[in-house]
Amino acid sequence: MEVKLFENIDFFNLVEQELNECGTVRLRVKGFSMQPLIRNGRDSVLLEKYDGHKLNYGDICLFRYRNNHILHRYKRDEGKYMIMQGDNVIAACEKCTVSDVVAVVRVVYHNGVETSPDTFKWYLITKMHRGYVRLRMIAGSVLRKVGLR
Repeated sequence: MEVKLFENIDFFNLVEQELNECGTVRLRVKGFSMQPLIRNGRDSVLLEKYDGHKLNYGDICLFRYRNNHILHRYKRDEGKYMIMQGDNVIAACEKCTVSDVVAVVRVVYHNGVETSPDTFKWYLITKMHRGYVRLRMIAGSVLRKVGLR
């Protein structure tokens, strides 16, 4: 069996083409920035082509950023830019325009179970997870300063 290797840009060009033709695409997610909701290589998402509607706080979007495609949550508008951030990301955010948004996640298949990405439960879990990550960062910094790490 021959295996085809796609560069990221080529793969996401195919995803965008499929979204334009069919309106939805399901794909397995790679990366750690959306943990704990979406786990690297294990979970998948159902993407729906973005139609330009006003996004709600917490919507998960696939968007173009510096010649890459990223799957992060919409946080807020800042003028002509939209601010996006991963659930497992503490400080860094990305800025994109409405024309950079490709799709919105409608379903997350987490551990094989269909899950809504916008439930209050996930909002709370994400907040708690970020707090935990912040505490780990602070503890690591303190331990380094006192020479225990």
